[in-house]
Amino acid sequence: MTDSTIEPYEIRESYHNYIMRRDREEDVRQLKWDNRFMTMAELISAWSKDPSSQIGAVIVNDERRILATGYNGFPRGIKDTEERLNDRDEKYPRIVHAEMNALITPCIMESELKMVHCMCLDYQYVLTVLKVLFKPALKES
Repeated sequence: MTDSTIEPYEIRESYHNYIMRRDREEDVRQLKWDNRFMTMAELISAWSKDPSSQIGAVIVNDERRILATGYNGFPRGIKDTEERLNDRDEKYPRIVHAEMNALITPCIMESELKMVHCMCLDYQYVLTVLKVLFKPALKES
């Protein structure tokens, strides 16, 4: 064999190596998007007026389309006074968490929720959020 002649099997990548490389590339692409959405959640968290914790959430579908955003704060109609925000007995019963705010956005309520990813800086309230998310699907038997 001469240097100018390359046999096909010498330049072909094995199927296993190809699949492994493709999966690594997809993982890197997914991680890149996850990092973008987490950065957005962090940016949105700054909109919260809560002095003790600022949380942001970004809800995206499986096509990486942003469906809604949210941050922790009082519901509409309740003033964000410094007195309320610094009094835990006043604040905690009224505050709406970032994930919940994002879920109750009209955009989410009108969208078809088949595959949704919630990128959030605080997962403490995931079960509560899931209850709200799937409540319309629950039926009394």
